[in-house]
Amino acid sequence: MKLSRKTLFIIAAGVLIIALAGVGLVYSEKVDEQTQLNKQLALKQSELRAVQLEQLSTEQTELEEQVSQVTAELEAAKAPFSELAGSSTTISTFLEVAEANGLEVTEIKSPGPAEGELGELPYWVVPLTAKVKGDTPSLVSFLLELDSSLVTGVIKSVTTGDNTSAEIELVVYTYRGALP
Repeated sequence: MKLSRKTLFIIAAGVLIIALAGVGLVYSEKVDEQTQLNKQLALKQSELRAVQLEQLSTEQTELEEQVSQVTAELEAAKAPFSELAGSSTTISTFLEVAEANGLEVTEIKSPGPAEGELGELPYWVVPLTAKVKGDTPSLVSFLLELDSSLVTGVIKSVTTGDNTSAEIELVVYTYRGALP
């Protein structure tokens, strides 16, 4: 059985058409699958972005809380140092004025600054108790100079033990933003 060229050509064309139809069908399925996968990918990427934004927002909130906490701890840690600086400045002034007037300071105590508030005005109160030795004219000069050196200071009491010693109680007031 011999087939003519025309028949062979028709058979070959039919096989080619069937092959092309099969390839077209496979290609169409792959395009549909690719489209579906692209849609799923876009959905997952959008979900991922939403999750990342949520995590970043949560992390930002946590970091802001940590910053607030650390700032509060820093302020709490700085307070005693600034209080000590305020007390030491007042004590230094007291000692300098005593020395300038020829008095011997035998004892000096200060519990450190305490906070106070007058209306909305915050201030520090630095109480100080001291014992000094020296003659009466030097003691009077010392008290006058101390009163002018500590402008916001108030001498609460002066108790003389004998003619050569005295106990002095004073309080220094200052704006809380700046220590004495």
